[in-house]
Amino acid sequence: MDNRRKHATQLPAELADIKRVDSINILGVTLTNTLTVNEHVDRVLSNCAQSVFALLRAHNVFNAAILTKLTYGVRAWIGFTCFRERERTEALTRRYKFSELCSVKTKTFAEICNISTIIFSAISHVTRIISSTTSVSLRSCRKLQSQTMQIQ
Repeated sequence: MDNRRKHATQLPAELADIKRVDSINILGVTLTNTLTVNEHVDRVLSNCAQSVFALLRAHNVFNAAILTKLTYGVRAWIGFTCFRERERTEALTRRYKFSELCSVKTKTFAEICNISTIIFSAISHVTRIISSTTSVSLRSCRKLQSQTMQIQ
């Protein structure tokens, strides 16, 4: 049922060879048939909570075990989150700071996402520069090659 339109949506007939599912896991990120990532956030937070017992107040282990799980593919799925899901991820880091399972200097989830965006933009910029320089070099080589062939 589509809540915005207040009427039932008719799905196309199911195909024999294709199974209809409510959610799909794409490269480790779970996406539902309503284009939400709530199952993904639930699973990630649950995995993080389970890992806490193994941490035993080791800050470096927290960064390696928890932050990497929490931020995996974040640039791909963060745009699908709602305020509640982002707040839950922030609450997780606050809770771990309070219980001293991670350093008080550990960045918040929002700060990590911002840093990720900055790093991605910088890498993209450098890639564009290298790409344009390479294409100029290739054109120069081709031009030199054609001139050499004309001389022969």
